[in-house]
Amino acid sequence: MVAIHGLGGLGHLAVQYATRLGCRTVILSRGKSKEPLADQLGAHKYIDTNETDPVPVLKAMGGDQLILSTAPNATAVSNLIGGLAHRGKLTLLAFTREPLELPETSFWSGDAPWPAGCAVTCSGPWPSASAGVRPIVEEFPLEHAGETYEKMMSSTVHFRAVLCPTLAPTAK
Repeated sequence: MVAIHGLGGLGHLAVQYATRLGCRTVILSRGKSKEPLADQLGAHKYIDTNETDPVPVLKAMGGDQLILSTAPNATAVSNLIGGLAHRGKLTLLAFTREPLELPETSFWSGDAPWPAGCAVTCSGPWPSASAGVRPIVEEFPLEHAGETYEKMMSSTVHFRAVLCPTLAPTAK
């Protein structure tokens, strides 16, 4: 099982790759608004992290072999460690300036996911890496590059921002 933490610019691509590789895929994201998109992209389960602590749910499902974190939130990422299966891996795809806090007991308890080293097991044939995976983009006129950058930094662009030199500016 693969959990994807965050359903934005990187997460929406990660769920497409994971499902096409035959992985049972769980999306961890804030709010109900992204659940229909998770379903549309092929996720097997959606967990609203505003409403539910994902760790007990992931443990009840057997734990994750891989958690791909695409959300730049150190506290949320640190809490997800408990949702890993034995020998599971946490891969950070988003940068965060805050330090990750790893529970010390995880290093000496029998429940620890460490040491890492086993591959994620996905069923079915391995498709081409690009088989049907398409980014969701929001287009902006080149003249609004500064505003577009601010939208990206404030997370109001939810997927990929693309500057288009020929796109007519929209009225404000």
